[in-house]
Amino acid sequence: MKLTTRIVALGALVAGAFSLTTVPASAEIQPQGDSGVTHAAGGYERCPAGYLCIFEWRDGTGPMAYFKSGSPDLRQQGMNDSVSSIWNRTDCFWSLYEGLNYTGWRIHYLPNDQFSWPGWQDGYEDNMSSLRLELC
Repeated sequence: MKLTTRIVALGALVAGAFSLTTVPASAEIQPQGDSGVTHAAGGYERCPAGYLCIFEWRDGTGPMAYFKSGSPDLRQQGMNDSVSSIWNRTDCFWSLYEGLNYTGWRIHYLPNDQFSWPGWQDGYEDNMSSLRLELC
């Protein structure tokens, strides 16, 4: 094999190793386990069925975290005091709490509830630190 053929073949191999597979922002996430985080900018439709999803920005946009049972500390998902919209794609009732470890005031979400703070409700938007499944 000639040197130029080897270099071209090596270049193709390296390019293939570093190629990225992208998922359209509107595609539903395929969850891996009880919770996860995605930084795709898409909308509500990214939320996997059977999970509660929280979004950093309004209308289901920005980074998203999804849950089957909850989190006592949203810092673990990089979402502490950053929630601006939610979609409860479960048949269960959920609560989001102001404080870590399910403390402080809370807001309840009904099964299949979708909500985005309108912006004028100071004190709620970007002020959640934990969440959990309440009742199924």
